[in-house]
Amino acid sequence: QEILFKLRGLLFEATGKDRVDFGIPDCLMSKKFGETTIKLTLTGSVPREDKIPIFAMVKNSMEDQYDDSGFGWDDADKKKELGEKGGRFLIARDEKDGKVLGFVSFRFTRAGEAVYQPIGPACLHLLDFVVSQRFRKNGLGKYM
Repeated sequence: QEILFKLRGLLFEATGKDRVDFGIPDCLMSKKFGETTIKLTLTGSVPREDKIPIFAMVKNSMEDQYDDSGFGWDDADKKKELGEKGGRFLIARDEKDGKVLGFVSFRFTRAGEAVYQPIGPACLHLLDFVVSQRFRKNGLGKYM
């Protein structure tokens, strides 16, 4: 029970509103990669204007791996996952045009959730980590 209360405290304000401010200094949320300045945004939900490009990025990057794993890819399941309450998203954008160049989706949970048993210590469950082809191998993923 105590772990659940701690997790809820990480995820939500006392009012029930998503908590997304983890105290990350602004100076760490922007970095120049060649001629492009990348701006990071940490949010509790994918902004409406980013839903289509983020879904397309994860589908293009991960569909084959899901299918090869035996779990199979399901558009509706992935769209639902990208909108689940308690999820957190770190989105990397080109500061100039706002285009999404990468994102990480994660949530705080209990270690056993990965096997459908919400028991064990609190952990960070990484769901997706995608960087656009153009920015791979140049440090953006490491920066995120």
